[in-house]
Amino acid sequence: MSMIEDIKRDREASYDKGSWKPHKGEYQWWAYTASGYPVCSISGCDYEHRARRIARVPDMEAALIAAEELADAVSALTSRPDSANGGRLILTVDVNRAEQKLAAYRAATGAA
Repeated sequence: MSMIEDIKRDREASYDKGSWKPHKGEYQWWAYTASGYPVCSISGCDYEHRARRIARVPDMEAALIAAEELADAVSALTSRPDSANGGRLILTVDVNRAEQKLAAYRAATGAA
């Protein structure tokens, strides 16, 4: 099973599908789900930065899945010989699919 398939399986099995957020507690930082359930507590050196990194995991997974789907859409480019132009190859693409996957990637990464 690929890493992408593992991520999709684990995301599907998760009861909380939303993003996570870092939260400063009294003695340590926490990563919380969108529904307010604590994912983990982080204490020690550099704990604020670690909490922020951990909280990004669901969004990074979504971006990685979107990138994989975009790569699949680009891989779906096909070529055929153009007999009218000396047999040169013509690339064809499902533009709608490619644009949808690109939009999903940009949405997942927060890109414009």
